[in-house]
Amino acid sequence: MTRMGWAFKSPRRHDAVQWRKVEMIRRAGYGFWGNQNWPEIKTLRQARDFIAGLDHERQETAKTERLANVERSQARAARARAKRREQGKLRSRTSQGS
Repeated sequence: MTRMGWAFKSPRRHDAVQWRKVEMIRRAGYGFWGNQNWPEIKTLRQARDFIAGLDHERQETAKTERLANVERSQARAARARAKRREQGKLRSRTSQGS
């Protein structure tokens, strides 16, 4: 038993093809929560293509997030280096004044 989402409408009990499509989509990690704007999927081939497209979107999103994380890390490191440099200058100025 798994949570399918509040927008899930089950196929007829004996409609094996429809149940196979539901299983493919669910096993791929997608649910039926009503906030997705999915096209009508009539065949197993359409279901496979749909899942492949969503997986591609997931990969692109993950790639973008990784790049953003790298950029944030680099910016944070640059700020830390600048702060250390500034603190070093302040120390040298205070020690020269004494």
